[in-house]
Amino acid sequence: MAREGTILGEPWMGACDPRENGGCRGAMCGREPMCGFGAAVAGGIRHNGRVGDAGEVDAMSDENPGAHLSAEVIEGTFDLAREGRTGPLGEMLDAGVPIDTRNARGDTLLIVATYAEQPETVAELLRRGADVDAVNGMGQTAVACAVFRKDPVVLRGLLEAGANPDLGSHTAAQIADQFGMPEMKAVLEEFSRG
Repeated sequence: MAREGTILGEPWMGACDPRENGGCRGAMCGREPMCGFGAAVAGGIRHNGRVGDAGEVDAMSDENPGAHLSAEVIEGTFDLAREGRTGPLGEMLDAGVPIDTRNARGDTLLIVATYAEQPETVAELLRRGADVDAVNGMGQTAVACAVFRKDPVVLRGLLEAGANPDLGSHTAAQIADQFGMPEMKAVLEEFSRG
């Protein structure tokens, strides 16, 4: 059942309310990255702000630079990255939201923007110094998401910014091989030779 509401004055609609129970419930509502290589996890996915069976991280831990922020601010900021609303996202960062804030899954804004195929937002996050090698709670990186989403423009941008394609539970090359993406493998090889 679709639910709707307002976060940071912006409307949203989804299968779950990000203000309840710690936020998104995963693949069912499509609010968070759910790369195919990490979707099936024993015990299911519970976005409840605790480390869980699905490799979740505590969004309020000391390891999260945004631990001091409310869940509503975190979710609203991630919505901006997901939707490619680069200007308002920049305003949130300028207002003090740390660029490498993590949500309950351990995603960073860069991982979410990459998975959502938002090249302008990714470019702005890179310009501002986002951690290109962050790994989320499912072992996924922005590079892995760019390969999985078959986005050579974003992949090149990440690699040019120094992202390591060998990090995460699956390397970028393994993902390209697993899903039969020779064009993405070619981009990776371009950078491994350079």
